[in-house]
Amino acid sequence: MKYTIANRLRAGAKVIVIQDPDEVLTLQVVESVMTAFSAGKGELKTISGSNPNILDALQDLETKSGFLITLDLLLLFGANPMVCRLIRQVSLSQKDSPSRLVMIEQPGTVIPPGIIGDVEIVRPELPGFPEMMAELTSFREAVGDQSTEDAPAYGALGLPRHEAARLFARSWIEKTTLDPIWIGNEKARRVTDRLQGALQFIPTTTASVGGSKALIRWTDSRGKAFNNPKAREAGLPEPRGVLILGPPGTGKSLTSKFIAYSWGLPLLRLDAGRLFGSLVGQSESQTRMTIDAAEACAPCVLWIDELEKAFGSQGGLDGGTSSRVIGSILTWLQDKIKPVFVVATANDVSKLRPELLRKGRFDEIFYVGLPSEPDRTEIFKVHLAKRNLSIDSIRLATASGGFSGAEIEQVVIDGMFTAFARGDKATETDVLAAIHKTVPLSKTMSTEIKALEDWARGRTVSASDTKFEPATIGRKTLVG
Repeated sequence: MKYTIANRLRAGAKVIVIQDPDEVLTLQVVESVMTAFSAGKGELKTISGSNPNILDALQDLETKSGFLITLDLLLLFGANPMVCRLIRQVSLSQKDSPSRLVMIEQPGTVIPPGIIGDVEIVRPELPGFPEMMAELTSFREAVGDQSTEDAPAYGALGLPRHEAARLFARSWIEKTTLDPIWIGNEKARRVTDRLQGALQFIPTTTASVGGSKALIRWTDSRGKAFNNPKAREAGLPEPRGVLILGPPGTGKSLTSKFIAYSWGLPLLRLDAGRLFGSLVGQSESQTRMTIDAAEACAPCVLWIDELEKAFGSQGGLDGGTSSRVIGSILTWLQDKIKPVFVVATANDVSKLRPELLRKGRFDEIFYVGLPSEPDRTEIFKVHLAKRNLSIDSIRLATASGGFSGAEIEQVVIDGMFTAFARGDKATETDVLAAIHKTVPLSKTMSTEIKALEDWARGRTVSASDTKFEPATIGRKTLVG
């Protein structure tokens, strides 16, 4: 940034706007550059926009040779015509006038249209790894930490240095160590909270997936190569993401949480409906900010739930806004460089745009169907163990043909409610009774699920090692 500002000044720029969240560091750099540039030419002043003498300081630039640095001037007075006029007068002053104005503003501060052509705008890049490592080293020296691990610096990438320093301090106090996973999660929380838009940080304290062993093996292999310099040296591309299709309740959303948890990465959920705004250009702007925020959280997992609702086939009734937003997302999916692994899920493939399914958007397309009996056994084991119940999962799996993972969890819970009402702990009989009174989705939506299964066969990779069972399978009654 130092050389950028110096070069703009030497090139004759009279007014420069710098939008940077790290005001302290930016001010140090600007004062250093301006001190050298103004030597022998005039007085250098730094003044906050909240200072009542700010207008006098601006007027002095026109009548006297001077150099002025302001803080949040446009944030506080950007809508004031007098301020805009004074800024323009500095910008349009004679070439031989040495006066210069540098305004340090927060990111996102609106630059008035009337002066946007008269000012040079500088938006410094966020700190790269060398700068973040220097901040980490400085912190370690201050607290006497002798470790040399660089993972905390990678975890803080995407934040200004002063925010990263605060996260290092919080981790040191709250976790008694520099925990890179905690730092990455807190960074994602800060970025998404600041955006207050379509991205939401999802905590993943634990995650267990029953069945879907083929999908889990695939994610394990991709996880070893994700954001791994050795994989890049070996010629492997950065894993892009995965599209998971299947009926509702089959564990697609749980898989996205499992991937983030097992890879030790923050999970972001994209609420595509919040990308669209009512004002002209607002949707496109919010899409760009959302993509920037996701990349600022990298390395991370981005979960797009129910892809067909978010980016499915749309009519042309919105003046092309939907097409432009979706086009931006598709281009980013194809060309993204930052390590953002996208997990997209969908229930209805018929509503997906064909371009979402072509190679290059995702590394693979998996189908998570209704679990087979061995998979149901694994799913029952997960939910029974989670609730400290010692029940034969094999017998329950045999009785629950056509049940989804969500329905399996629900019958366990229903059995527990029945047992709690009589003051007892749930038994196999309680869960079996819940199974036999439940009408699974495989019956109420049998036509839709069969159509999805037929489409998936030959077009996708099965998430399970075992052959999925048709949606029309019936439940078995167990006696004894």
